[in-house]
Amino acid sequence: MSGAQWDLTGMSGAQWDLTGMSGAQWDLTGMSGAQWDLTGMSGAQWDLTGMSGAQWDLTGMSGAQWDLTGMSGAQWDLTGMSGAQWDLTGMSGAQWDLTGMSGAQWDLTGMSGAQWDLTGMSGAQWDLTGMSGAQWDLTGMSGAQWDLTGMSGAQWDLTGMSGAQWDLTGMSGAQWDLTGMSGAQWDLTGMSGAQWDLTGMSGAQWDLTGMSGAQWDLTGMSGAQWDLTGMSGAQWDLTGMSGAHFLGCTGVYPDPGQAAGTSWPRVPRPLTCALSSSAEHH
Repeated sequence: MSGAQWDLTGMSGAQWDLTGMSGAQWDLTGMSGAQWDLTGMSGAQWDLTGMSGAQWDLTGMSGAQWDLTGMSGAQWDLTGMSGAQWDLTGMSGAQWDLTGMSGAQWDLTGMSGAQWDLTGMSGAQWDLTGMSGAQWDLTGMSGAQWDLTGMSGAQWDLTGMSGAQWDLTGMSGAQWDLTGMSGAQWDLTGMSGAQWDLTGMSGAQWDLTGMSGAQWDLTGMSGAQWDLTGMSGAQWDLTGMSGAHFLGCTGVYPDPGQAAGTSWPRVPRPLTCALSSSAEHH
């Protein structure tokens, strides 16, 4: 079948094998509990408003446009998807395996509780406004651009990330494992209560304006640039740090003339704060 138009309003419990379908337009309003095998589908347009509990295997899909407004509890295997555009407004509790996705554009406004395995993703653009409680495994991600405005409580495993740009405005309570990150640029304006494990980070640039209560493990960091304007109560483990530059760190570093507030365990050499320019190891 090619070029068909389908209106399946009110369908429930159906099983569909659409192998080889191309160019179809589907309006699945009110579908629930359907199982779909769309192997080899290309160029389809899908409006899945109100879908719940569906299971989708979209292996080999390319160029599809999906409007999944109000989807909940769906399980998606999007192995090999490329160039898809996704509007997942209001999605909750979905499980996504996006292995091999490249060049996709995602608008996940209002997503909550989703679990994402994005192994091998490259070049994706993500707008995660209002995401909360999501778990992300971004192993091998490279070159992605992320706008995480308003994210809270997310858990991120960014093993092997390189060259990513992150705008984390308003993030709170996130847990980040950035093992092996290199060359990332981070704008963490307004971050509070985040926990960061930056083992092996090198060459990163960090703007931490207004950060408070963060815990940082920077073992093996080298060449990082930090703008810590307004930092308060941060805890830093800088074991093995070399060549780091710090700006705007009034009251951040322990100083005989200052009240304690930030702990610096296992710092090999004393750190001082040059208020006019930068602070370095001395």
